[in-house]
Amino acid sequence: MNDKRGNIIISILEVVLLLIRSNLLFSFKEEIKKDTSKYLKILFLGTVGLIFFILFLIFISFGVYEFLKLYMKSYYAFLIIGGIYFFIFLYFIFIIKKHLRG
Repeated sequence: MNDKRGNIIISILEVVLLLIRSNLLFSFKEEIKKDTSKYLKILFLGTVGLIFFILFLIFISFGVYEFLKLYMKSYYAFLIIGGIYFFIFLYFIFIIKKHLRG
């Protein structure tokens, strides 16, 4: 049993060494350098959007929930608030996809 495990580990290490030797693991280095600024911009936009989304969740949720609770049952208020959050989340995904396409 140990002999089979040892052979499998040695085979995996041989494949990794062959990939490193043939430079296949680092062939995308130039493409990564070209697109780094674009991805950093998208990462920054996504982080800022996430921060504002969390702040929106914290500060607006309580007021909207109490307002809606006055006029309808509480689970309807939760459904409406959840729907609003879902559409805002979809909007952030749309913005990030738009920036990824260029």
